[in-house]
Amino acid sequence: MKNILSVVLLLSSFIITAQNIDLSESLVNAYYKGKSTAVQKSTSGHNNLWLTPILTKAFANWDELTAEAQTLFNVYSERPVFSGTELTYTSGNYLFHYTTTGTTDENVDATDLNINGVPDYVESIAEKFAQVYVKYHTTLFLTVPPGDGSDGGNSKYDVYLSNKEAGAGTYGWVDTYKAVGDNPNSVGITETQSALSFMVMRSNYNGFGDVEKAISVTVAHEYMHSIQAGYSYSIELWFMEASSTWAEEYAFPGYDDNFQYLIDFFDDPDVALNFDNDETPTDFYNHWYSTWLLLQYLTEQTNNGIVKELYERCITQTIFNAINSELSANWDSDFANFFSSFIITNAVLSQNSLHLPYVYNRADEYNDYINSYVYTFYENSSQIHYTGTDIVWDSEINGNKRLMRLSSDNFKFSSNGDFRLILSTLSTELELILVKKTASGVSVRKGDNGVINVTDYDATATYIPIVIRGDVDAKSTASVSYTLKFTEADPNSVFENNADKVVFYPNPVESILYFNVDERVEKVVIKDVLGNIVSQNEVYENSVHIGDVPAGMYFVDLYSENKKIVTGKMLFQ
Repeated sequence: MKNILSVVLLLSSFIITAQNIDLSESLVNAYYKGKSTAVQKSTSGHNNLWLTPILTKAFANWDELTAEAQTLFNVYSERPVFSGTELTYTSGNYLFHYTTTGTTDENVDATDLNINGVPDYVESIAEKFAQVYVKYHTTLFLTVPPGDGSDGGNSKYDVYLSNKEAGAGTYGWVDTYKAVGDNPNSVGITETQSALSFMVMRSNYNGFGDVEKAISVTVAHEYMHSIQAGYSYSIELWFMEASSTWAEEYAFPGYDDNFQYLIDFFDDPDVALNFDNDETPTDFYNHWYSTWLLLQYLTEQTNNGIVKELYERCITQTIFNAINSELSANWDSDFANFFSSFIITNAVLSQNSLHLPYVYNRADEYNDYINSYVYTFYENSSQIHYTGTDIVWDSEINGNKRLMRLSSDNFKFSSNGDFRLILSTLSTELELILVKKTASGVSVRKGDNGVINVTDYDATATYIPIVIRGDVDAKSTASVSYTLKFTEADPNSVFENNADKVVFYPNPVESILYFNVDERVEKVVIKDVLGNIVSQNEVYENSVHIGDVPAGMYFVDLYSENKKIVTGKMLFQ
């Protein structure tokens, strides 16, 4: 059978291409690490899904690989060849390849209870693909992967069933083996890096726990990789894994196999959201599977259709630019604000509608799962308790010295009364957030120049200080340093209504906000609880029309001579 990658390798001998030795070595090392881990009896599910991202990255960077790496990964471009008679079964858009007369590690069980000439096991696999096809292509309208002509016998998507080909301890994998540019199955879009692929699954899942679940999540996860390759084989790997893991629950709700990755996220919130297996430290290998939680929050805040929109945008954009563009164009938000909300939601971890928008639909179940483990979601092992004496937390001295890009440090905190937080850092990447959680709601304060002042301390509330690092552009996993000071509140802070200076009314506000203030006010700026500006207005006789500001809690800043003179906290109806 024609070996596409061998052809590429032959042609590349006529082209002077710079070898990326570091990349090649990292892929080879990742391959052997994944292969070794997968056969361990104690292996977790994500270690059984290890091969596809390595093959995808090898394909995307083929010309840069060393001869050693190309030889290793070239094997996977070969479609499986059975030692016994190869049989095929066509079902829907899929062509299943299998044998019953080969070696033990190749054969599927030949049991055929309905006597239709097709083993029941093969039909059970086909049924799962039929379910996934409806979910992905009919409901989400994701583009069908490009047909491969006669590469596998016909143009339908090829799935090979063989334990020998799948590998010891491995659920299955997808090989992206040939770039085709534009996907002819798409409508209204033009791909530039679409690629053909085929899938390998096991000829049985004995020893993989619940066989029904193992088959289901493998089909859901790996076939989503095939769809991704149909859009672009260069989508960032962490997002490929995040969305494929999210798809397991979407395709087969209630199986909850992806819950196993939650602990990776809540145990290490200070690890980069987009941490790559090529990066150091290697302690967080396969951390990307846990980031399905980001996509879960994104789809719950928007809808499941956003997955298709992001894939399409990834044809020409990086994933973060894609998310930012989609949120800006259709959801009146952007990635920075969404990421902050995501971090806050993980700290709140509630499904109580009174805590909207910081909720997950199944937060109680997430809580139950992660609480069955010992995990280190909070940066400090013991609670910081402020009693009136200054406390300074130094990330280099008191913390674990780790706050990567796109991550957060969260603190267990309590106080005897009012307090103030002061974030000190040389980095502009950090923002300070204070979450106040009560039974009746959640409020969020965003640091103004790194300062949050609390003069309305509520002893019944839970306060969670959070330091968020939202630097999308950082390329390394290096940390940033900071100090967080817990000190006495400033009673004259502009963050509280000051009756001596201003009176806002009515509260709640319906259409017009009035205020009495000694200074001449020139401008009113309305911000949401995260500090995002939602309205700026000129003042007319100590009043301002709030326009179409959505209902909710807001901060109202009054300006005189381009200087903020006071802030009021108001409820808008």
